[in-house]
Amino acid sequence: MVEPQKVRRPPVRLAGYEEQASLNEDLEKRIVEGLRARLLRVMANEPEWTDEGMYLVQTYPDGEWTPDTSYNHLVAVELAEGAALPPGMSERLIPGGSYLKFVHQGAEADIDGFYVEVQEWLEANGYDEPRAYDLEYWPDVRALNSLIEIYIPI
Repeated sequence: MVEPQKVRRPPVRLAGYEEQASLNEDLEKRIVEGLRARLLRVMANEPEWTDEGMYLVQTYPDGEWTPDTSYNHLVAVELAEGAALPPGMSERLIPGGSYLKFVHQGAEADIDGFYVEVQEWLEANGYDEPRAYDLEYWPDVRALNSLIEIYIPI
């Protein structure tokens, strides 16, 4: 695994679809995949959404996580300043600040193993405090073997 970069991100306003589920439920029912497909259908009809990228925000209750802990999955796109929230979507403002940026290259199906490496790196480098959320950015959600940027707030 490549060392992460320390980066500063501006706040970002997101709109998308969300659901509560554990990792095991997501793997069994393919929840994130379904949320992404739903959002892709809407994106095709929104000409102001020019960025092909998509976000996954995973919010953990009390900063705790196990494969059976239910947490919030939000699959979203960035909303332009002043844009109205589309009907039926949830809105989330991701705070700006300092993040560690990890990059996974390969199939999304292989990302769970990468997260294990990320967690090991975090613990080995003094970033072992529970976190409220993490953020993935998929620059090209349609690519099967693409880059996925993972941002961990610090």
